[in-house]
Amino acid sequence: MVHNKNQLLNQYISKLQLELSICMSAVCKDWQHPLHKRMKNTFYLIKDGTGEIVVNGIVLHPKAGDMVFLPKNAQVSLYTPHENCYEKYWCEFEAYFESINLFEILEIPYCIKVSNFDKIQTLFEKLQLLSEKEDIISALHLKAVLLEIIAFYLEEANDNILFKMDDFSKTVFKYIDENIEKDISVDTLANLVHFHPKYFIKVFKQRVGITPIHYLKTVRIEKSKTLLSCTEQSVGEIAKTVGYTNAKNFSSDFKKITGYLPTEYRKHLKEIRLYKIIT
Repeated sequence: MVHNKNQLLNQYISKLQLELSICMSAVCKDWQHPLHKRMKNTFYLIKDGTGEIVVNGIVLHPKAGDMVFLPKNAQVSLYTPHENCYEKYWCEFEAYFESINLFEILEIPYCIKVSNFDKIQTLFEKLQLLSEKEDIISALHLKAVLLEIIAFYLEEANDNILFKMDDFSKTVFKYIDENIEKDISVDTLANLVHFHPKYFIKVFKQRVGITPIHYLKTVRIEKSKTLLSCTEQSVGEIAKTVGYTNAKNFSSDFKKITGYLPTEYRKHLKEIRLYKIIT
């Protein structure tokens, strides 16, 4: 299932849209907000000071060198004492694909101790400068820097990231994973969760971001890439192993997804390995 989760996350990231609302740095002397619902995702980078942040009932006391994440729609309260108030950078942003908030499917810690404060501070400074400009080049750089900040946080929190899947997703993904060699139809998948096929397709796309047939093809092609790389099976044998009854259809789908025919892909991998040996 981990393999399928990675495939699904790659699908999400490929469609990820980012929107920055605000980026600032300041000393907040009267930073007190009672319990409220966050309207945007928020990062804080704490430079100095003390205080308390409560996120969905979890009490945090971030210190200098900590980075805090508040997800959109979280219930949050904020407080910092006047005599030792927080000095911090912060940004508010949206991160979504096809109207789904990225952090609805990723569960990450609300607070981490960063390993390279200078690096993340420099990124926040760049983001703040870019947010004050209006030209198109700066807008492109801004999205790149915001993405780098998100990637930085996820990398720092890597061991504590959870991929959220409800029972619907677990049931469907588990069946596909365990029966990839079979002829899997939408009707079969819909019956697993007791949905009408048309409704199943709608729900699947809402939750996963792609249709069940697209997802199934992606899983099959990803497994076939491993077989092309690690075995000497023929293309026809691999096609059957991953659930294709027709090698031509397999080759066609493989090329659409990877840009290569299966034979070309295998040849390309061998050339890469040979190059690494020579160099």
